[in-house]
Amino acid sequence: MLWGYVRVKGVIGNADKSRVREVDFLVDTGAFYTVINPNLAEDLYKAHGEYKA
Repeated sequence: MLWGYVRVKGVIGNADKSRVREVDFLVDTGAFYTVINPNLAEDLYKAHGEYKA
């Protein structure tokens, strides 16, 4: 089995889907966690007061 990194386009958004963005992800095929840019997180969640910087 090959392990490594791949780039994929994906869609990420807040819980009620009122803010959705298409982004490029760098995916580690052996990873367990997802990490996104803090600016993207703030943009997606600030409208609902869910994000606390």
